[in-house]
Amino acid sequence: SLPGLAAATARSVVATLAVALPAGPGGIGVDQWASVLALRPFGVPDSIATAASLLDLGVALLVVVPVAGVIGLRRAAKPG
Repeated sequence: SLPGLAAATARSVVATLAVALPAGPGGIGVDQWASVLALRPFGVPDSIATAASLLDLGVALLVVVPVAGVIGLRRAAKPG
């Protein structure tokens, strides 16, 4: 649906811009409040926006960590 696409786009844009702001240890909290800020005008409850942010983070980690691990292992296995 168009409102859903607009909400997802707004969340992505605000969360991407939010990484320039100071964060807590390990960057915790910036993406979550940015998601709440971006999705509140669309009527999304704060708890759902926070959950969506955490789910997005989990999916990104599930992709990035294994790929980075494989690249690191391949580099470590190269002689010289």
